[in-house]
Amino acid sequence: MKTLSQRLDEYLALRRSMGFDLSFDERVLRKFANFGVENGFDRISTPLFLNWKANYGSADNNTWSHRLGMVRRFAFWLAEHDNQTEVPSSQLVIGRYRRRMPYIYAPTQIANIVAEAGRLPSPYGLRAALWQTLFGLIAVTGMRVSEALSLDRQDVDLDRAVLTLRNTKNGKDRQLPVKRDTVAQLAAIRSFFKYVASCEPQLLHHCQKVLAMPSKRHEKRVVDFLTRDEMEALLKAPDQSTWFGRRDR
Repeated sequence: MKTLSQRLDEYLALRRSMGFDLSFDERVLRKFANFGVENGFDRISTPLFLNWKANYGSADNNTWSHRLGMVRRFAFWLAEHDNQTEVPSSQLVIGRYRRRMPYIYAPTQIANIVAEAGRLPSPYGLRAALWQTLFGLIAVTGMRVSEALSLDRQDVDLDRAVLTLRNTKNGKDRQLPVKRDTVAQLAAIRSFFKYVASCEPQLLHHCQKVLAMPSKRHEKRVVDFLTRDEMEALLKAPDQSTWFGRRDR
């Protein structure tokens, strides 16, 4: 008979083959399965979940309701292979999910944020320009922060006025149309990509220090940079059709 840990490996492999990431789920379920193995449980059951909950650590009901949902999904799958598996009731923990209300930034607030970012100190002179560009790009396109950080120069199609966002939410690529009046600003961003990569490669090391976070697809990130004049042009006519501040990841 397979252990809970072995069954968990099979469950995760199956769901990941269908495109799910499950990184967080695996951390939680791995602790659940290990607790079951260490305490003599060979199947999922209500007593196993309640014992695990009592020994796992303190957390609010919303957190435990979320963990219960992970265990229940695992149990539903396992019940197809072992008819003695018990799916714990969803009523064991009552949680209430509350979605945070998004804060919608006004164009004047965005301009103030960008202006304040321009006063950030930097030993290399790039930190302020980096954050000005990042905030401005997110504001006029509505991209998620992670999508903006993953952009590279080949992702900007100026002829079609389209940005290609790679490995976005759910691990898929998608294309983002932009207004024609923003193409000039995107051209400035892509031009600087080319400039740093080909003309000033010694600045790449400084750019990596300023960014202070690893790129998803590159060992060294090529930082998008605008001059103050280019930044002012970027903010001159913000795209009113975007939901400012709506996407926060």
